Amino acid sequence: MKQLLYLFIFFIILNSFSFGYSKSIRKLILKLNDNNSVNRQLAALSLGKLKDIRAVEPLIKALVDKDVYVREAAALSLRELKDVRAVEPLIKTLCDENLGVRRAAAESLGELKDIRAVEPLIT
Repeated sequence: MKQLLYLFIFFIILNSFSFGYSKSIRKLILKLNDNNSVNRQLAALSLGKLKDIRAVEPLIKALVDKDVYVREAAALSLRELKDVRAVEPLIKTLCDENLGVRRAAAESLGELKDIRAVEPLIT
């Protein structure tokens, strides 16, 4: 999966030279709504690696995706963006049915170091 992610990021970077960085970010954000869950997952991971603040709200929406891997990727990517808008949605994600998603949310909250996350993380 990691190799696939790197290939996807490489493709986006190549496109950014021909279409512009801003357009590439918009394309990745649109991919979060793709019918294919692998595309949504890769888009979420790529947005985290590119660290563009425009991805915060779309990644927050992806925290409730029907696919567990998309939700986990969104939580991990929000950690990379370090934006406090993600704190409350990540706190809600601590109640996700999937352990991997909950763990990703907890790791992200720990990285954000926001006081609002302390109590939810210890209970």
